[in-house]
Amino acid sequence: MQFDFHFSVTYVCARLAGFDHEPAYKIAYSSQYVDDATEAGEVHFTDGTKFVRTATAHKMVDSRMFNENANFKTWGLFHFLPSDANINRIKNMDNQPGALCRPNSVVAQNLLQSCLADAKQPYFLHRLGITAHVYADTWSHQGFSGTWSHLNVATDLQDQDPVTKSFFDKFKNAADDLEDQAISYLVQPSVGGEKVALGHAAVVSLPDLPFAKWSYRDYRGKEVKRDNQITFLEATDHLMTFFAKALQALNQSNQSKVLSKKDRKTIGNNFTKFVSEDETERNKQWLQSIQKGDFGFSQPSLGYPDKKSTDSWKAIALDLPGGADPDQWDKASIPRPADFNNSDWKLFHDAVARHRGALSKIAS
Repeated sequence: MQFDFHFSVTYVCARLAGFDHEPAYKIAYSSQYVDDATEAGEVHFTDGTKFVRTATAHKMVDSRMFNENANFKTWGLFHFLPSDANINRIKNMDNQPGALCRPNSVVAQNLLQSCLADAKQPYFLHRLGITAHVYADTWSHQGFSGTWSHLNVATDLQDQDPVTKSFFDKFKNAADDLEDQAISYLVQPSVGGEKVALGHAAVVSLPDLPFAKWSYRDYRGKEVKRDNQITFLEATDHLMTFFAKALQALNQSNQSKVLSKKDRKTIGNNFTKFVSEDETERNKQWLQSIQKGDFGFSQPSLGYPDKKSTDSWKAIALDLPGGADPDQWDKASIPRPADFNNSDWKLFHDAVARHRGALSKIAS
């Protein structure tokens, strides 16, 4: 899934579950930031202290993509959650079906319970967003793994919806010509000559487009048909239920909630109506839908800041000057802001560490 789901749809689900704007925004921001936190390492402060954070994603061209341990710690734990309960073995069993992501797997359900158990922690809302991202991706990324594997090889892409044929043809051509594309290194022969792929690179971004109807043949040669609107709606239903349970864990509600028929219809219509291949454009359309009050509330100021903006969590946490590149600013020692420990950026990374540790316990 992309920006429109991880930010706007996540925000809508949190609000409909009963969260007010501020906590819903923190959940949605954290969910999207999983895709944007590409920097790892230490931030050094002039008082001699430091803060260590890890990346939850890689940039499009990143040498870490060729490091299987790094892939497992990012793609495996945050984007392609393995369905095998012994998750710690996945990095050593990349060609086993248990490495594949499956919707609402037992591993995913255990992760939700671990997250809800952190309701009293200061980073709980941030962990909710991280968990929501990982959980939702178990639907869109089903059948693929966050490792280099022959299990990720896909062939015979076919369009299942003439309405989106122009989009599909473009993506199909990109997949067919992958050897000549800038992302060709994501699908390549292994040392033994067998073709392998990383994630869903073999089908480009088709799994992440809410409006796409398509099919392909998987590594077994079996035809797999995908209707993303149905898949995304299932993810939305489960996300709504998860957020309602989070409110119960916070003792702010004693009721379970499901999407109303009206809200579910509106969300489904948006999935098929917003057909831009540009995730940012689709997100703008979602924000307009929210601002119009399509879901019974309006939030005119809702938005996700550019990472160089002084409104970004990182800029606020580190007290960065306007226009500074935050990825460069933390290369040198900087003064430690007085309220750094309570900043959303720091709490997000605390939640990231907790998430990774929790998956290790789930698998033990």
